Amino acid sequence: MHPAVQLRALKGLPLSIRRLGLAACEDHSTCRLVERVRDYLVDHQRKLLEPQKNAFLPVFFHNLDPEMIPSSTALEAADWPTRHTILRALISLDALSNLRRLPGSAGISLWPRVWHWTLFIITYRNNLPDPVPYWSIFNANFITFTSQFHFDPDTWALISSTPGFRTVISGVWRVMPDIEEPLREFVFGALGRFISDLEAGQSASLEEFIEGAGGSIHALAQLVLQYMRLVGQRESPLLADSRAADICALVSFVRQVDQHHADDEEWLYLPFSSLSTALVLSHGIEMVHITITKLIGTVDAAMGIRPCLMFLLRMLISPHGFRSLAQALRKGLLQTLITCATIESADLLLHRIGLLFRVGISMGLAFHDNVAELENSLLEINPAAVSESLENSPLSGDWQAFSTFAQDRVSVLKSEEHKAPSRMCDNLQCGYIGTKASFKRCSGCKSLYYCSSACQKVDWVMGGHRAACASYGTLILHETSTDFSLGVRDRDFLRALVHREYKMHIDTVCAGQIKVLASSPESSVLLTFFDCGTPPLKIEVHSAHQSSLQRELVKLSGDEYLDQVARAQTSKGSMHLHVLRIIQGAKFRHLVIPLRFVDSELWDAMSSFSVDDMYDDEGRSTEAYSLLLDKALTAIHS
Repeated sequence: MHPAVQLRALKGLPLSIRRLGLAACEDHSTCRLVERVRDYLVDHQRKLLEPQKNAFLPVFFHNLDPEMIPSSTALEAADWPTRHTILRALISLDALSNLRRLPGSAGISLWPRVWHWTLFIITYRNNLPDPVPYWSIFNANFITFTSQFHFDPDTWALISSTPGFRTVISGVWRVMPDIEEPLREFVFGALGRFISDLEAGQSASLEEFIEGAGGSIHALAQLVLQYMRLVGQRESPLLADSRAADICALVSFVRQVDQHHADDEEWLYLPFSSLSTALVLSHGIEMVHITITKLIGTVDAAMGIRPCLMFLLRMLISPHGFRSLAQALRKGLLQTLITCATIESADLLLHRIGLLFRVGISMGLAFHDNVAELENSLLEINPAAVSESLENSPLSGDWQAFSTFAQDRVSVLKSEEHKAPSRMCDNLQCGYIGTKASFKRCSGCKSLYYCSSACQKVDWVMGGHRAACASYGTLILHETSTDFSLGVRDRDFLRALVHREYKMHIDTVCAGQIKVLASSPESSVLLTFFDCGTPPLKIEVHSAHQSSLQRELVKLSGDEYLDQVARAQTSKGSMHLHVLRIIQGAKFRHLVIPLRFVDSELWDAMSSFSVDDMYDDEGRSTEAYSLLLDKALTAIHS
């Protein structure tokens, strides 16, 4: 037992208080005696020296004896001795929070008693004979007491290894909004240190945090966002340093749950934990954006905004992040980032803002709603004016590249909205071309379209769709795909994007196809690959039978890909396969978009075309090659 908690330590008190303290330590003491000792300590806080304050410890130590914790039978009886015992413990716990400089080594003796009584009161809170007054203060006092030993290695090792400790910490976290200033400010700092140090990535630790948060990973996500919101509400200039520290602690907690201790940029692309996913689904992107806007204009804003930017970027590129981008753009995300680039000490932020432009937002511009909202955002901020204001900034290049890329995607959207998309009947023996509205979709796979019931029956029986229908979904990304799905507008936009890129780079596509056919004459089906993950666009041509991309697609979808290849092979050159790659979190997703011709004339021409016949001595397209390119432009992405 530590000397500071032994009865002889009471000798450090004035005689009258020493007698009161000894009486309060009697086994049959009353709660009133303990309360008088506590009140004297509180009333004389400023007059007493630290050694004198710590001389009160034996009183509170004795009244927290775990042996005095009532049994369930005694708790039900609720007689006066039981009630006094509980009240003495509550008063003692409150008093300990007023002793701010306890000897670190005394924690080894104090902690078991504080813990067992705290756990008892939390467990039986609703069954105690007398309600616990000011529940939020009770929780705050627990944090206040425990935080004193955070820097004592032996005591902290004991505390942090106590089963259930993280559950209680989550409970304190839940009542944070109810704790009033100035106590909340102190609890903020202590809680931040705790959550960043308590190894939340370990399974047992995470389970305790989840239990204390309310029993689900989504409840824990709500606590993280609540903490973020409270940080944004702290407006005092004196809190600038602690704001940054609190946000860093929160990000550190999430990274621990993600089980990643890599540097910032490596963390971005590593797998996402259930907590990271829950944060995105719980409007985490919106909350981080709001926090950034609140930090702008505060003292040393850049220090608090910096970790927020990386947190925001991580969520935007998460598996579900693209679904929240439109809302963020609607709330002024572009303007917020531009403003961040102009605040004091913005040089700390420019690299992360550049990543948000190049990666976080750009990756989301493969989706219809995001591009539609981006169009409105660009109108509001005037890209030309922004370029002028950032002319001498290191961010200028990133902004110019993003602005060009963004306006290009908007132009694709506008062109797609002003014309009805054309399709070709998926009965390869038909070839009818019409607007999408004139076709009927297969009700099974929701992927193939037919101009009539007769054509659907022909393809079902003779075209092999009967056997392949159930396998469709992965490479079409339709609404019923369980892991990742796109709506009709998204797929139509991507089809328009690929068609535009195909026409713009028709020379690259055809030249690549001719070269693959020349080197592999046995190839009967080619894959033209459009990588639209992040700018700039990359186009490659592969054999549908022999390439790493082919193996990847077979692994992803199995029979679905094999059926697409079989259909292209059956078409004898009138159907080509175009594959679009987009990024969803740390995964690649592929959308197969068939390119259809009314006949196989182009394929026949390319099969017999010589690489040497493509360009003349001055590097210009030959007449024969120009005619081939013109023929290629008649295709329809169906």
